[in-house]
Amino acid sequence: MKAITLRNLPPDFARIIRQKADEQHASINKVIIGMLAKSQGFRARSAE
Repeated sequence: MKAITLRNLPPDFARIIRQKADEQHASINKVIIGMLAKSQGFRARSAE
C-alpha cells in the first residue's frame, strides 16, 4: 500500500485525531483511514 504524508496539519485537527485514536484504542493511521472512508461513503473496517 502507498504511504501518504500530510504536511501543515492544523494543530486543532491533529489534536482531534489523537483524541479519537486514544478513545478507540487505535492507531492514528487507522483513525485517519476510517475518517476518510466515512467521508467518501465507504464502510470503515472493523478496526475503526
